[in-house]
Amino acid sequence: MLLNNRLELTDRDLMMLEVVNRWRIAQPKHFCSLLGFPSIEYVRKRIRKLEINGYLKRDLRQGREAQIFSLGKKGKEVLELQSVGKVSDATVRHELGVLTCTCFFREYFPEAKLDYHSIITDRDFRVHEYKKGNYHGYGKMNRTGDLTFKVGNDWWIVEYEKEKKDAFRLQTNVSANKNRAYGQIWVYPKVKSSIYHGLLEAREYIGIDDAQFKLLTFEEVEKVLKRPSKRLATLSTNPIDVLIEEFYSYSEHREMDLFHTPY
Repeated sequence: MLLNNRLELTDRDLMMLEVVNRWRIAQPKHFCSLLGFPSIEYVRKRIRKLEINGYLKRDLRQGREAQIFSLGKKGKEVLELQSVGKVSDATVRHELGVLTCTCFFREYFPEAKLDYHSIITDRDFRVHEYKKGNYHGYGKMNRTGDLTFKVGNDWWIVEYEKEKKDAFRLQTNVSANKNRAYGQIWVYPKVKSSIYHGLLEAREYIGIDDAQFKLLTFEEVEKVLKRPSKRLATLSTNPIDVLIEEFYSYSEHREMDLFHTPY
């Protein structure tokens, strides 16, 4: 696919642009893990070509050494995007963490064959609901997890929790996840033990089996980025909208009034 005299975009280049579009930003280590590049050095060389030609641009707010990239002008043109809103510093840090979690769960559940379109992001849900207008019988979700995916016949919700929340809010979020999916996984920084204990208390209060409630430290999750993935990325044959509709259908019979749980 020749788009100018200096760079011919490959299928993997296009997937790099798609990854940045879905998560707003990405680092070389995320491309290497999620897309199955052979080495981080190869990724950096490819990113450099995309950056020089205007398809990616470097985000310097976290420091040049962070190597964070977002879509450049030509990248937006290739994906036919009208505009992309400005991303706050807090959102950058959170999205990088969520993208790291995506790389981890792609490896953690190999039997689920998780890949680009089989992991739903919070942003995917919001775009989908906006397009649905009156939601065609589905109520708009008050909140969604950072990631949602299916393992066998069961749906899981992943939450990346960086800061401590009050007990009531944690209980509400844990209860909402219980009502919408089979299981939930919470990822938190190891040093934030208060988050860990708060989640354990919420699980006990709501009443959730250990098999359906998992806690992982971000440091454990981050280890997946230390080595390239052996799994080549593929695009799903099912559009993301179809997967979202399937989740709605699954969760509809589970959805209950949150206030049925006595707080």
